Amino acid sequence: MVTKRDASRADILDATERMLRSGGMEAVTTSEVAKAAGCAKGLIHYHFSTKSGLLAEVARNIGASRAEAWQAAFATDDPQKAIDQTWELLRSEAKLGVLRAWLSLGTSGDRDIGRAVSRESMEFRDRIVEWTKAMLSNAGLTPTIGDNQLGRLVMVLLQGTAMELATGGRPSELEEAYAAGWLGVLGLAS
Repeated sequence: MVTKRDASRADILDATERMLRSGGMEAVTTSEVAKAAGCAKGLIHYHFSTKSGLLAEVARNIGASRAEAWQAAFATDDPQKAIDQTWELLRSEAKLGVLRAWLSLGTSGDRDIGRAVSRESMEFRDRIVEWTKAMLSNAGLTPTIGDNQLGRLVMVLLQGTAMELATGGRPSELEEAYAAGWLGVLGLAS
């Protein structure tokens, strides 16, 4: 059973994430979050102690949601379909402001927020390695480089494309570059 207290906590997290998606870190103040969540400012401090604590929790939530979506995008026996689905996921994350929120949190300069983003990013990279290796295996391929190099390569491809999309890059041009990046990854498998 969801209690009013739990609902208030969830409302605060949802309101904060919406603000990050639309306006980045600059849009987030505890006063504005309280207004958007329909609660008293003190309730934010009750649940999260500090604005940093609130934003670190939002980072963990965004990280978990992204991991779930990316796992679903990679969950196919057809490597081309996985590449197409991950491209569409990147476009969706850009359109919905997820990338803006994530990039904003990642560049906040706050120690607590930075640790949360870093932890989520490392876990995401480890999962990306697993999903990429499974995708390659489905195509009868095995990476010729180590897991660390494969993870960093794919993360550079994903994060670079994400940054370009989030900052107004042209999707038609980026889609070609994204596909070429995956060709490079496939070329590092035998």
